[in-house]
Amino acid sequence: VKEHVKGEIFFYCVYNAELDKKIQLVTDAAGQQLIPRSWLPGKAYTIKISWADGTHEFYDEKNLLLK
Repeated sequence: VKEHVKGEIFFYCVYNAELDKKIQLVTDAAGQQLIPRSWLPGKAYTIKISWADGTHEFYDEKNLLLK
């Protein structure tokens, strides 16, 4: 994992903007970041991730359904 990777994760709650959450991308040595379930009280989110490695910029979106 490159230390100079910077970015943010935006959890867009599909049905309630008050449940939206934006956090900084901070990965561990394995390139993973754990998000506590308690931070996401909603049931349906669109996850929008943007990051840059100093040379390139990246963006991805995924849908997330929580039970």
